Amino acid sequence: MNEAVVVGGGPVGLVAAILLKRKGFAVTLLEREDALGGLMRSLPVIDGFEFDNGTRFAPRLGDAALDVELSPASGDWLEFNQLLSGTFFAGRLQEETAFADINGLPTGILQAVEEGYFNARNSADSHASVEDHVRDRFGAAALEHVFEPALAKITGLSSGELSPGVAGLYGLSRLVMFTPERTRELKADPAHDARLAFHSRDEGAPSHPDRVFRYPRRGGIGLWARRLEEIARAEGITIRTGTAAERVEPVSGGGVRLSLPGGEVLTTQKLVWSVPGALLLRAAGALPPGPPPRMTSGLTLFHFVVDRTFATDLFYITNYDPAFASYRVTLYPNVQGGPVREGQYHLSVEVILNAQRAEAPPSGVIADELVRMGVLAPGSRVLAEAVTHVRQGFPLPTPGLAAQLKTHGELLADIFPGTIVLGRGQAGVFFLRDALGECVRALA
Repeated sequence: MNEAVVVGGGPVGLVAAILLKRKGFAVTLLEREDALGGLMRSLPVIDGFEFDNGTRFAPRLGDAALDVELSPASGDWLEFNQLLSGTFFAGRLQEETAFADINGLPTGILQAVEEGYFNARNSADSHASVEDHVRDRFGAAALEHVFEPALAKITGLSSGELSPGVAGLYGLSRLVMFTPERTRELKADPAHDARLAFHSRDEGAPSHPDRVFRYPRRGGIGLWARRLEEIARAEGITIRTGTAAERVEPVSGGGVRLSLPGGEVLTTQKLVWSVPGALLLRAAGALPPGPPPRMTSGLTLFHFVVDRTFATDLFYITNYDPAFASYRVTLYPNVQGGPVREGQYHLSVEVILNAQRAEAPPSGVIADELVRMGVLAPGSRVLAEAVTHVRQGFPLPTPGLAAQLKTHGELLADIFPGTIVLGRGQAGVFFLRDALGECVRALA
């Protein structure tokens, strides 16, 4: 039996290990943390409730057998072809679409944005930054009053420092503008259709039937990660937590040697690396000199249990308004079809820490923001609360990062030609569903 090693015990690493085992490999999975699941773990930080590390849904993998094993046939899981998401911007909660509604801007600014939109070149030219991209696509006023403040809130950087495709990554590829009737007229033209969003998610192209998201009827998304771990252990995969590869080097004639703590050595013909490729280059002593990628500082998550049903039916809300610290709000009872306990409703709020916001505000400020956003009804009382931190930030999509990832990919292909590097943060992969899809394709 061939030997394979998977580095990284998040969802991508777990799926890779299972697929390799089913192809006949004897698989060892290494995870530096004490538990598997990565950011898909749940947090029982308040008695009787499970919270997630932000908004998390389990996507369909694309491997028929594994999808069946993860399917909610027992009724313990819910499936969605469309997630009920909304946005908050310029003092307005938009419940009917996941795109930012700018109609709450002050009249003079709104007029300037609308005029600038019609005067924008909207060319097919390539752009050096999101600043150039947005100015060309939506106009200078939209850049100044919509995109610049929203993207600075998320990334901590100016639009001139970010890659052209960043707006789309953060859900800002289209805007809700004008009236619903005027939008319908304009969207008949492809040039407007690509920039404007309908005012309602019920309009336009329906969600793709194969794009399925899952969430447990009770508990948190960590149940999905634990199910993956159960499958991996049942397959006989050797799982070693609290273990990281200190040195990785190619072996003459093929294969890879991994040096572990305490002098232990693993040699494998098949290595799958599901954590950032830069860590593999560093372990090989081949990381090119240069500044590290610019990163966020992590997340602070506020978890609340309140005494009243929420004032919205949305599953989650993205807050683009720079006047608010809250970025994304997840409303678990809305997803799960009801509260875990009668009269008690739990939610999580993400606050991104970056160069512009080094610390999160007190929990009372976040609770007040939830009322101002229209998430909590006035008079709602917080019954319990907890604060957790995700120390691991995410690399910011700058032109420098794109160039760095390209260089790293070329080096890895040269030094480790048989190694498969997967996961979020690799070139062209930003979302978990895409990383998992790439994993399945690579190991099919």
